[in-house]
Amino acid sequence: MAPMNSVVDNLADMINQDIRRVVGNRRHPIVIREHSWHTETLLSRLPEENKRKVNYPSRQPPRVQEDELDISNLEGARELLRIYQVATHQPIEGVCDSRVTKLRLSLGFYMCAIAGVRRDDDTTHPRAESDNVQWASFRTELHELAEGAEFDRARKVNFAAITRALRDRVLELADVVVCTLSNAVDVSFLTSGPTSSSTRNQAGRPRLTRSAR
Repeated sequence: MAPMNSVVDNLADMINQDIRRVVGNRRHPIVIREHSWHTETLLSRLPEENKRKVNYPSRQPPRVQEDELDISNLEGARELLRIYQVATHQPIEGVCDSRVTKLRLSLGFYMCAIAGVRRDDDTTHPRAESDNVQWASFRTELHELAEGAEFDRARKVNFAAITRALRDRVLELADVVVCTLSNAVDVSFLTSGPTSSSTRNQAGRPRLTRSAR
């Protein structure tokens, strides 16, 4: 039997390919392979985090998670697993989660895409909302992060709020969200969005969510 995360990875890849085969790139469909919110936060600022580590190794990056901790995120088993993964394996540089294999299907990747962040080929995603004021602030904070800026508590809280708003927006836009069963009931995702439900989009229609056991 295949490991659970491998099944979910393959499912996300298959759905993404099937949708694009049917509609092509006319709509630029968004299929997301969702990981834990901690991991997706890291993925949303991965290049900037890595650049900061190289150029400013003595400066700790702002941990937006610290300002939104929930008791459900403090399970001992999950924390031990995270520590083990950090110490043993990082298939993607800067990401302390060996389960991330589909970077370009991750929520963090699409957060940057919708925010209008320029990446590999110096272009923006066709569905980017570059004119959104909040997303412009997100891009600014990413730039400041890479340049080694110091973040006081107020700035951390503001960055966290913008990041959560961007997350909610991407989940509203998503055509399909694929995740494991544990992430499907993660309170940090279930309480996101204007409807306080990660299974409904802005118009209130159910969003297809697949999970694997």
